[in-house]
Amino acid sequence: MAIFSGYGGNFFPQDVQRNVAGASLELQVPIIGTLVANPAVRYDHYQVTGQKTTPKIGLRGGRSRKCLLRGSYRKDFARPA
Repeated sequence: MAIFSGYGGNFFPQDVQRNVAGASLELQVPIIGTLVANPAVRYDHYQVTGQKTTPKIGLRGGRSRKCLLRGSYRKDFARPA
C-alpha cells in the first residue's frame, strides 16, 4: 500500500481561458546636445481583473562615447491577481 501526501481532493479537467491584451509605446526625444529623454508607457488589459497603465521616464547623456550617464524612474508593474 502506498501513501501519497498532498494529493487530496478531486482532479477534474479544467477548461479555463483568459483574454489578455497589452501595448507599449517608447520614444527617444533629444533635448539638448547629447541629452536624450526616453518616455514610455505600458498598458495591459486583463479580462477578469481589469486594466493597468504604467509610465516610465529615462534620461541619457554624456560628454563622450566613453562616459555615459543614464537614469530612469518607473512605476513597478505587477500582473493584477
